[in-house]
Amino acid sequence: MTGPAAQVPLEEPADVVVGGTGAGGGNVIRELCMKGVTVVALEPGPRIEDPDREFEEDEWAMFHKLAWLDPVLTAGTDVTGLAAWLCKTVGGTTTHWAGAALRFQPHELKARTTYGDVAGAALVDWPLELDELLPFYEEAERRLGVAGRVLPPAPGNTNFLALQKGAEAQQRVPKRSILPLSAITPDPSTPPASLAVLPSTANPSDNRPSSTLC
Repeated sequence: MTGPAAQVPLEEPADVVVGGTGAGGGNVIRELCMKGVTVVALEPGPRIEDPDREFEEDEWAMFHKLAWLDPVLTAGTDVTGLAAWLCKTVGGTTTHWAGAALRFQPHELKARTTYGDVAGAALVDWPLELDELLPFYEEAERRLGVAGRVLPPAPGNTNFLALQKGAEAQQRVPKRSILPLSAITPDPSTPPASLAVLPSTANPSDNRPSSTLC
């Protein structure tokens, strides 16, 4: 339970205004506040005061409670204009999120080198190596509680399970099991290059519950 929001006089001055309180805005707000900057955050949706009471294990019901249902303008032939699962509430779409945030793979940073000159495309290599990005990935994953790296992975939904079963029947992939948290955040003395490693003194999940799928 989060408790009631603090009441702040509207005339109180602020140094910075941040639009949005989701994964991006929320972390910007935190970093500024930690440095003593006075921040005002603008969020068009309501604040969920009591998640235990207001959240339901019913995705359609929660869609109408949380999603951005305002009319949207669209263009082109491959869009419908239907509302997207973007949350209009304090916390943004992190209030309805399975904790999935995939890292770039090495080949994705080197598209030109990997695929060569592709007709009709303007492929380029990023001027960065994955090793240069790892510290930033690790910090962002810790702040956001990314599933599979900081928090336990979410259980596979029915789409995943059906795809997994078919792939295994075709012997396209080895059977997959959910890794224990110890395998996700291994001992820092033997860090695999593709996994985030937190300091041994840190609590990876900060006592947050594991990610779930609505």
